[in-house]
Amino acid sequence: MGNFDFVRETLPSLHGDCARAESYLSSDPRSACFYSRRVVEELVSYLYDVLSLPIPYRDDLAAKINDAAFKAKVPQGIAQKLTAIRRVANTAVHESRQIRPDVSLAVLRELFNVVVWTSYHHSPAPTVVPLQAQFDPALAAKAAPLSRDEVARLAAKFKQQDEAHARELADRDERLAAHEAQIAELKVQIAAAQATVAPDTRDYDEAAARDLFIDVLLHEAGWTLDEARDREYPVSGMPNAEGKGFVDYVLWGEDGLPLAVVEAKRTSKSPEVGQQQAKLYADCLGEEFGRRPVIFYTNGYEHRIWDDAGGYPPRETQGFYTRDELELLIQRRHTQAPLVVRAGEYRHRRSAVPGAGHQGRGRCVRPEAARGSACHGNRLGQDPHHYRAHRFVAEGELGQAGALPCRPDCLGQPGNQCVQTTSAELDHGQSGYGESHRWACVRLDVPDHDEPHQRDGP
Repeated sequence: MGNFDFVRETLPSLHGDCARAESYLSSDPRSACFYSRRVVEELVSYLYDVLSLPIPYRDDLAAKINDAAFKAKVPQGIAQKLTAIRRVANTAVHESRQIRPDVSLAVLRELFNVVVWTSYHHSPAPTVVPLQAQFDPALAAKAAPLSRDEVARLAAKFKQQDEAHARELADRDERLAAHEAQIAELKVQIAAAQATVAPDTRDYDEAAARDLFIDVLLHEAGWTLDEARDREYPVSGMPNAEGKGFVDYVLWGEDGLPLAVVEAKRTSKSPEVGQQQAKLYADCLGEEFGRRPVIFYTNGYEHRIWDDAGGYPPRETQGFYTRDELELLIQRRHTQAPLVVRAGEYRHRRSAVPGAGHQGRGRCVRPEAARGSACHGNRLGQDPHHYRAHRFVAEGELGQAGALPCRPDCLGQPGNQCVQTTSAELDHGQSGYGESHRWACVRLDVPDHDEPHQRDGP
């Protein structure tokens, strides 16, 4: 009975070498390392087969263990154990120094762990694997070792493999040196030829290549460009002597109106060179058809889109828009609405109004809380741009009936008005006010585009 008996069922091809490795544990540590390496070689090849991994650039043990695909499938700890066994075994093969028994014991323990993991995860009989067992040197001592001749033959085999690998490396270095010499000679020949050659006067027709690329991108976006008006469309009103111009491309909508213009410049120039000319073409088409098209300008490789009528700056794009996308872009010029205050929303803002209650703290009144206030009915309700609406300035108890309870120093500030509300309709940020009637001095603000509206309540 040995430590690796279960391998007969899980990995039968490895059992013989596993048994030999543990049989030499005490009598011949070097031979134990030899056979451990052999097990590792066969085990790694087995894993490459069952995991369908491609053979790396070099078909040897070190390259296989360190290959990224192999490491992605095998836990790091297992890969490290394989490397450790390989390196110790290399020392045993190539160096004449004595291998201590404790070193061979450590190798056998790691080999046992590796074989257990492989048997449990990648064999047809995982149920027979002793997952909780540890390598037992006492069991290994009972195994009969191989003869010295067998060990010598194994060492000779490893030596032949190493010599073959060294020859392969030498041949590769020779081939690489020959290739580099050939390239160096070729560079000299090219330099000599270029020194006497006449200048290149060929017309490579950049414009045709640019137009072809633009046509391809337009076709990808669904523009067939099969009508005469799609290219070189004549326009009038240009700021030149003739007052005329020709638009490189016009993209038309289903309603017969232009959706976009495309201005193409040379590939050697920046697309920004065509921005002003494209704008002038858009001006002319806008005058002619009553709708300003979207602007594209390009050098064939870099593209810009500019919807100046929609209020957007030029920006880079990777191609051209489809007809539906352009129609939606133009439609948004008329359908998008500005931000407005919605009922029930609060807004906090720092306020430094001199003389205000809660100095330096701003609060917002619910829009419906300002009932009866001219600012609510005439400004917020009718002018959607006043989305900042009422800013809280000061608060206090209601005074006598018919009297304005706002303090003069508060009400005297420009834009402040006094409104009647209840404590529940104010955003106090704390509890305990109850439902008593209160007054609030609020300020009408103009839109503030630098400080976005924030929501603080339901």
